[in-house]
Amino acid sequence: MNFLRLIFLVIIGGFLSCSQKNEVVKSLEVNNLSTFYYGADLSYVNEMIDCGAVYKDANSTTKDPYKIFKEAGTNLVRVRLWHNPTWTSYSNYEDVKKTIQKAKNEGMKVLLDFHYSDTWTDPSKQKIPSAWESKIYDK
Repeated sequence: MNFLRLIFLVIIGGFLSCSQKNEVVKSLEVNNLSTFYYGADLSYVNEMIDCGAVYKDANSTTKDPYKIFKEAGTNLVRVRLWHNPTWTSYSNYEDVKKTIQKAKNEGMKVLLDFHYSDTWTDPSKQKIPSAWESKIYDK
């Protein structure tokens, strides 16, 4: 009989804890409705500008791309950061600092996306940064 009471209490406790969690989630959803993020990945913009790309707004007016995105409603910019890319001068620390400053100058928030690699990665190709190779088997 005590075993059945214990099972009953565990089940009731589970229901109560779930309902409390749901209330917290509902509260968070209601409180955060005023903040909706419209994001854009602008990791490539500095390179495109250096290559001579011209950015135009919806009225075909040439403008700074960060201004175009801001005026279009973007309030969050994603920026990719590679560890130490030797094959490009972009998405490295110095380039990312410029991108972040330009985005912040337009009042946009930044999501810094750390790539733990020196180059592109995907699920079938995850090469660690060369600077870390000598540390892999350290104990």
